[in-house]
Amino acid sequence: MERAKLGGIFSIASGAFGFLYLGFALLGVFIFNSIFNPESSLFLAGEIPPEEFSDAMSFMTIYCIAIGVFYGLLGLLGIIGGIYALKRKYWGLALAGSIAGSITFFPCGIVAVIFTAMAKPEFDMPTTN
Repeated sequence: MERAKLGGIFSIASGAFGFLYLGFALLGVFIFNSIFNPESSLFLAGEIPPEEFSDAMSFMTIYCIAIGVFYGLLGLLGIIGGIYALKRKYWGLALAGSIAGSITFFPCGIVAVIFTAMAKPEFDMPTTN
């Protein structure tokens, strides 16, 4: 198997983890808000004043969503870079996608970076497809 294909596969796999992080962040926000919402039957806040609790809940919601969106965008870049690596087009974009994939899931992403960087000559070759 060619190095560009391996780099693309690993880049897509590590990019998928970015979307998993986004899903877990949104799930965490949902669970956090359902457990700690004063109107919920699962309310566990105890003796925390509502004003301070509302501020903390807002901060945690924004923080979790921001982190999730960040990893989701990096995952999207990883998947797009992996697709271009499989097509052997735009080596720079394929490498950027594999680097973004190494941020979302390091073991898979670093392998994608190595294979995509080593596959640069495959991108310069004319394709028959």
